[in-house]
Amino acid sequence: MTSEVPSSSLPYKLNQQNQAQYQHNIKLLEKIVDAIILCGKQNIPLRGHKDDTTSDSSNKGYFLAILQLLAKHDEQLWSHLQKAKKNALYTSKTIQNEVIQLIGNYITDTREHPAIIKEEFLDFANIGRTSGETIADKLIEILRLLAIPIENMRGQAYDGAAAMASEKRGCQGRIKSLNQLAFSPKRQGFLETIIENDGSVDFSRKKLVGLCKTRKRDIAIFTASKLIEEHVDRIKEIRRAVDTELESCFEDAKQIAGDLDIVIKTPRVCSKQQHGENVSTSNPRDYYRSVVAIPFLDFFLSELNTRFQKEDLGAYSICSLLPANVTTISHEELSKLASELICWGSDLPCLSVKDLEKELRDWRRYCVNMSKETSDKLYNLLNLFNFVDGDVFPKVKIILHIGCVLPITTCEAERSFSGLRRIKSYMRSTMQEDRLTGLALMHLHHSLEIDQKEIVQSFFRQGKRRLFQSSLFS
Repeated sequence: MTSEVPSSSLPYKLNQQNQAQYQHNIKLLEKIVDAIILCGKQNIPLRGHKDDTTSDSSNKGYFLAILQLLAKHDEQLWSHLQKAKKNALYTSKTIQNEVIQLIGNYITDTREHPAIIKEEFLDFANIGRTSGETIADKLIEILRLLAIPIENMRGQAYDGAAAMASEKRGCQGRIKSLNQLAFSPKRQGFLETIIENDGSVDFSRKKLVGLCKTRKRDIAIFTASKLIEEHVDRIKEIRRAVDTELESCFEDAKQIAGDLDIVIKTPRVCSKQQHGENVSTSNPRDYYRSVVAIPFLDFFLSELNTRFQKEDLGAYSICSLLPANVTTISHEELSKLASELICWGSDLPCLSVKDLEKELRDWRRYCVNMSKETSDKLYNLLNLFNFVDGDVFPKVKIILHIGCVLPITTCEAERSFSGLRRIKSYMRSTMQEDRLTGLALMHLHHSLEIDQKEIVQSFFRQGKRRLFQSSLFS
C-alpha cells in the first residue's frame, strides 16, 4: 500500500502512533517514580500489610495511596491503574526495588560532577563476621562497585574498636597495606586532660566539643581554637616536665621507702641470671636508671614513633601552608617542609623536592605580600583551598585538597545511624539490604534534586518492559 503523501502512508501513521504511545507510557512511569521519590525522601513506608493488587485490604500502603490520589486528578494515570494488565502496572514491590536501586545509583554517581569537599553517606552493608579482614574486604567490594579507586584514598577513619583501628589485623591496617597514603588519624586525650585539670579556664570551655556528630561544626571549631590559644604554652611544658619527672620519681620512691623502713638497694647478682638484669653497679640510682628508666624511655620513644610515623608527618605539616604559618618559617624550615610534603609526590606534578620547594618559596612570598584582611579570612584549609589559584600554585592546591579530606579524628557515622533507626524501624524489620540502602540514600540526601526522567531512562535501558512492547494489533 503506497501513498503519494508520506504523512498519510500507513507506516508513517503507525510510527506516529507508536511514538505517541511511547511518550504516554514514559509520562506514566515518571509519575510512578515521583511517588517513590516522595516516599523515600520523606521516609514514608511504601508498602502496607498487603499491597498486591489481588488483596482486598483497605490499606495497601502509602505508595499506592499516593498514586490513587494523583489518579483522581489525572485521567491517564487513572486509566492505567484501572485498565492496564496486572503484569504491566509497574507498581509491584519488584518494580519498586528496581527503581529504588536506580535512584541510589543516581545519588552515588553525583560524585562525577565537579568535586565538592563534603562528607557523604554511600551505603549500608551486611557482613557475616566482624573481623578486620571481613570488614576491609566488604569495604573494598563496595568501593569497587561504586567505581571509586582505592588508590585515590588519602585518609581513613573508624571507631576505636580493634577490628577497625588495629595496625596489624584491623580494617585500617589492611587498607593501608594496599595504599600507603591512606593515613589513619591517631587519637589522644592529653589536651583534654590538661583542660580538665586547669582551674584557670571557664567551666563552660573546659572540654573539647565533638566535631559535628550530626551538625554545628562551627561550635566545635570555635571552642577548639579558643582552647588552643589558651593552652599552647601548657603543651610546651610537657617536654620540660618529662625531663624532671624521672629524677623526682626516684626521690619520691626513696622517701616512701624511708617512711616504710625499706632500704633501696640493688638485687643480688648471680653468676647465671635468669629473671633479672645483671648490672655491674652497686649504686641503686645507676641500677634502676639502667633497668627501669632507660627501658621505659626506649619503649616510650618506640610508641611515639609508631603513632607519629615518618609518612604521617606530611599530614601534620599541611597546616604549615596557612598564610599565618608559612610567613613565619625560615628558609631551612621551608626545605624541611618540602621534604615532608613530598610524601604526596605521586599526586603532585613535580619531579623532585626541589621543584616543590621552589613553589613553596613562591607561595610564602605571595602570603607575605597578602593583606592582613585577606590573611585573616584564610584561617583554615577549606577557605584556603577555595582561595588558591590552581594554575598559579598547582602543587599547593593539590596538597590543600588532600588536607581538606584527611580525617582528623575517629569516624562518627551518627547521622546515617540516626537515619537507619528511622528507616528500618520495628515495623519494617524485614527490609532487604538493597532496598534499605536506596531508601537511606534518598532520605539522607533529602536536598538533592533527583531527575525522574533520567531514572525512567535507566529503568527502560535495564531490559525489555511489557509497558513498551504492546502492539497496535494486540
